[in-house]
Amino acid sequence: MASVNDRLTAREYYVAVALTLLTVSLHTVFLINAGGFWRDEANSIAIALKPSMTDIWMALKVDSHPVLHILLLRAWAAVFGPGDFSLRFLGFSIGLGIIASLWSKTLGFGNRPPLLSLLLVGISPVMVRSLDTARAYGIAALSVIVAFTVIWRTVRKPTPAHVIVSTLMLTLCVQALYQSAVVVLAIGIAALLVGLLRGGLRRASLLAIPFCLSAISLLPYAGHVREARNWWPLARNPLGSKLLQPFIEAISSPTAWSMLLWIAVVILAIIGSVHGFAQIRFGEEEQKKTEWHFLLYCGITFAATIICVLIFFIYMVGPITFQVWYYALPLVLAAVSAEPLIDHVIKKRLRGLYVIVIATSAIIAFIPAARNLTMRMTSIDIAAAFIEKKAGPNDLVIVVPWYYGVSLSRYYHGRAPWQTFPALEDTSIHRYDLLKEKMKQPQTITEDLKKISSTLQSGGIIWVVGRINPKGRDRFVTSLPPPPLPTTGWSSAPYTDNWGNHLMSVLFSRTHEYALVPLHANQQINPLETAQIAAFRGWIP
Repeated sequence: MASVNDRLTAREYYVAVALTLLTVSLHTVFLINAGGFWRDEANSIAIALKPSMTDIWMALKVDSHPVLHILLLRAWAAVFGPGDFSLRFLGFSIGLGIIASLWSKTLGFGNRPPLLSLLLVGISPVMVRSLDTARAYGIAALSVIVAFTVIWRTVRKPTPAHVIVSTLMLTLCVQALYQSAVVVLAIGIAALLVGLLRGGLRRASLLAIPFCLSAISLLPYAGHVREARNWWPLARNPLGSKLLQPFIEAISSPTAWSMLLWIAVVILAIIGSVHGFAQIRFGEEEQKKTEWHFLLYCGITFAATIICVLIFFIYMVGPITFQVWYYALPLVLAAVSAEPLIDHVIKKRLRGLYVIVIATSAIIAFIPAARNLTMRMTSIDIAAAFIEKKAGPNDLVIVVPWYYGVSLSRYYHGRAPWQTFPALEDTSIHRYDLLKEKMKQPQTITEDLKKISSTLQSGGIIWVVGRINPKGRDRFVTSLPPPPLPTTGWSSAPYTDNWGNHLMSVLFSRTHEYALVPLHANQQINPLETAQIAAFRGWIP
């Protein structure tokens, strides 16, 4: 007859399987509803589809990711095609790989199913969307989860095979995402300290080898990082970078209850870390000592992840604008490293309550998460399809702001010529270096305005795709001086807004007809890339 503990463990597995099915269904909802690729995704795809590896390497100078995910996109497109659904399915497959890695983690960390990590990583629309998009966050998270497991096995037994596998996994981590180096550092701190405790300086030295080699693998990007300093300031938010707001959004996804869960996770993980450290005894039997060392490994990783990521983000406050998906990777590692600590804290008599809380939380979160994941990632593809049907060869398509052109370059193949405003020579990827030259001469839009007036005078239509501001008809716009500006420095945002206002002012004041074209999308659109279409015709001299 099965014991109470056996029955409880069986129920945990039943709940974990149910959580897995719910998680897979959420990834499926995103796959079906995501639609076209928004500009960040289109940027990565365009780099991956460059004609040669030399072109890819040059394009990475103006991108924020290393080469691993680009190569994965390129290989996948070569085998399965570069279409939207094909590349969306790659993201879906990576998402399923993350779920599988959460389960495989239990093979090295005891027989408890991954209830907590499935809930926090799987039933969160922020996580699903961040990890399934055609960016590097998914493959980075998958690599980090596997590396966390592999490194512990190397800490236990640093054989040459384990060291080699650890080196490979850590190299994949840092080659997937530059920010991965921060969480790899957190894992490294934990591994070296526990290794020093288990086997002295010799074992710690062996454990340092994979981390050193993975760091060396980033040296080829040193030139890219130096050059990036020239365009990073252009991407800065002139209102200041906010660390807390996107973080709260990430841990509150999909409901405020999720934030309470994360707070409980932090508290219980700290308790588990302290208890595990306090129980370490030298000279005890190997199995018991290994158990406490493992808890110490998890606890140090958890704490070091928080500290290292916080320091890194504070350092980066000036150069970048923080987005919610920046927190996906550290939250994944935090969940994975906290789970064994919480399993240790939750005693047998509390396991039943723990399982009930996990199951109830999943039920509460699932419907809001599924509803959130029906959001389309862009409407640029819909706009491009409309313009292709309506615009003729004598018309002109203007994209504003300029960065919407990255998405349009993937989807628009019509008869009418098109350009960004101001016109950039390369619109397939984010060319902040070209934008910087335009900012140095803000009045270069004069040539673009001449092209617009010429099109209108010859009877053509100006189709504006992007952000339409009808208030521009009543606004007198003056050009900005070259950067840096007194309060916003080299941020491109004031120039982008100024150029857009200038365009609207000219079109609304110098054309006879204006029509805002409705785009019929029967679902919510990503607010970061919700495009409008306006048609202007007739020139007023």
